[in-house]
Amino acid sequence: MKYIYYNEYKLNEWRVSYESFYTTDLKLNTRKKIIETAYKVFSEKGFSVPSSIIAKEAGVSHGSIFAHFPTMNDLLISLLSDFGDKMGSSLHILKSFMLD
Repeated sequence: MKYIYYNEYKLNEWRVSYESFYTTDLKLNTRKKIIETAYKVFSEKGFSVPSSIIAKEAGVSHGSIFAHFPTMNDLLISLLSDFGDKMGSSLHILKSFMLD
């Protein structure tokens, strides 16, 4: 009987681990979708766009935006940080081509 209990325990442990990974992956994808949509919406309509418009365009609930970014300033900071990372990577690639 202990052997069956041990296997069930291990199976449950794996399932919890998988579900945690899957949930984390979904959260990261939602966050990425919000940031990409915010780029698009802000570039088309300016920075005064309400968060509800970004949520609608991203296909997520309005509450999802605030689950990932407590304030619009946090969203803007993340957006600018992401932009800076992409710009730095692009400049690094460009520099490597120029040195060759």
